[in-house]
Amino acid sequence: MEIRAVSTIEKAGPGEITFLANMKYAPKTRASQASAIIAAEPLKDFPGATLVSKNPYHDFARALSFFYQPPAIPPRHSSAGVRCAHRHHRAERGGRDLSPWWAMAQPSAPMRFCIRMR
Repeated sequence: MEIRAVSTIEKAGPGEITFLANMKYAPKTRASQASAIIAAEPLKDFPGATLVSKNPYHDFARALSFFYQPPAIPPRHSSAGVRCAHRHHRAERGGRDLSPWWAMAQPSAPMRFCIRMR
């Protein structure tokens, strides 16, 4: 049996694994199409595989970690930058061109940033 994804009991289909932490929801497993369920005790009416666990929540979280794909970070364009070169912003800081990090650390400083492509 190959497990390709994780899902809820109601939405799981063939090739997916789900979990059952509370046995009062065991009747929902009859309608589930999941290939496997992680549960605290063996399930009689479930046609797929039952993986018995002392802590189904924990073991399902471990299963999730195998399938988790971190979101892709879009590439940063080499000419993108955050810098304020506008005269009115520089004047608010006494003519000094300070970084945005300085402005965020100063509660009284105006929070205006200009994002521009160079």
